[in-house]
Amino acid sequence: MATTKLKKLWKHFRQQPAATLTMLRAFVRGCFYIVWFRLTSLGRVQIDFPFFCYTRVCITGRGRVHIGRDCSVFVNNFERLHIHTLTGEARVVIGERCSLGGVTIRCAEEIRLGDCILAAAVLLQDVPFSFPVVRSDRHTVLPAAPISIDDHVWLSGRSMVLPGSSLGEGSVLGICSVLFRQSVGAGYLVLGNPARRPLPIANLLQMRTHEK
Repeated sequence: MATTKLKKLWKHFRQQPAATLTMLRAFVRGCFYIVWFRLTSLGRVQIDFPFFCYTRVCITGRGRVHIGRDCSVFVNNFERLHIHTLTGEARVVIGERCSLGGVTIRCAEEIRLGDCILAAAVLLQDVPFSFPVVRSDRHTVLPAAPISIDDHVWLSGRSMVLPGSSLGEGSVLGICSVLFRQSVGAGYLVLGNPARRPLPIANLLQMRTHEK
């Protein structure tokens, strides 16, 4: 198995040496982040091997973060992956083989992403505000509602997923769209700010076939 992977890597290097060196650099940087966060977060942040980082990664806060294997952080207009847990009880779980360039996550309770998520510059935030709200009794609260994103979802550029939202498997959140306290099933295209009336992707594909 290892020999086969080495042969593929060597073949790729001969065909595209610059791209291969860039990938190896991202791999080494990813290894550094895996070790760095494991040592400095006291076990709160766990990143599975391998992890490819083409730009910076910033993970802060007292909550727990888990990133699955084979995830990549590509360069984006907003660059880097930024995860900030707002409370000690916060939990961020990201699946395997996800592309996370330009993603910002602010979590007070729970945000879950499935496998094979393709994300551009997107904000995922499970609270209306990223700072505590002071009530009349002088207690501070963060009124959070969990966010859930299933496998094979595409989160387009400048989109936002806000408290109490979920996206089913194979769905697409359109450019500049905002999803707030809405549950969307599998295989839908979601558009608008705020998003309204998700469109079944299968129906759109059928319309295109009829046009041809």
